[in-house]
Amino acid sequence: LTLIYFFSMVHGLTLVGTSSNPCGVMMQIMLGGMSAETGAIRLLAQLIGALCSRYCMSALWSLGLTKYHVSERSFACRNPIQVDLPKAVIIEAVCSFIFHSALLHFQEVRTKLRIHLLSALITFLVYAGGSLTGAVFNPTLALSLHFKCFDEA
Repeated sequence: LTLIYFFSMVHGLTLVGTSSNPCGVMMQIMLGGMSAETGAIRLLAQLIGALCSRYCMSALWSLGLTKYHVSERSFACRNPIQVDLPKAVIIEAVCSFIFHSALLHFQEVRTKLRIHLLSALITFLVYAGGSLTGAVFNPTLALSLHFKCFDEA
């Protein structure tokens, strides 16, 4: 949880205005902060990045650089969803809704305080939903990390 907080804070300090979450892009489009064409390009870039990430990680693991990269483990994964699928979708949707609602409400808060508030919120959401769904609440990240797990289920 400490690393989640730390990386969320570093992301907030260094990557202001970027979005690696399709939900964030769609929120910007709906609020009029981005044109539909620009949003579509960003969504496509996120999809391509997620697919490239899946391919690159598989290729790196197949090299067997360490004892943890043996061939039996290359494509093995554990499905992070520990509840039935409808509950998992609801949990992820609620986490995403809470996070994006907080983004909207914290816009008026000073940047340095907002970063800590959002980092704490992300850490809480990961703690609250992590044992049930993996608490990704990011479809792009879920595709790049867990798609094979979901495909096997």
